[in-house]
Amino acid sequence: MNKYRIPAVISLIFSLLAPLLTFLFVVQGNATKEAFGYITEEMSAGNTWARIVVIIHVFLVGWLLFLMIKGGIYLYQSPKVKDTVKNILVKIKTSPSEGSNQDSKSG
Repeated sequence: MNKYRIPAVISLIFSLLAPLLTFLFVVQGNATKEAFGYITEEMSAGNTWARIVVIIHVFLVGWLLFLMIKGGIYLYQSPKVKDTVKNILVKIKTSPSEGSNQDSKSG
């Protein structure tokens, strides 16, 4: 539980800062460009704030992918989930054959 405390706190802070920093950074830009175009243009020009905004977003996407993969592995290894999936697959395999028998009897 305490293993991922620091990255979780960092992601919480970044998730609150990312929209605010992005908004403040894009507002100062050219009104005719969209946000993504402005950020990429400023980043290629060497603007430090643009790099910070991109790094924050990359960290958040990476953290989200990590949590999804970690959660998927946890669910895959859970015996209760395995039993539930097996029961669902058994029901799916038996349902179409029963439905086709009923259709042929009624027809």
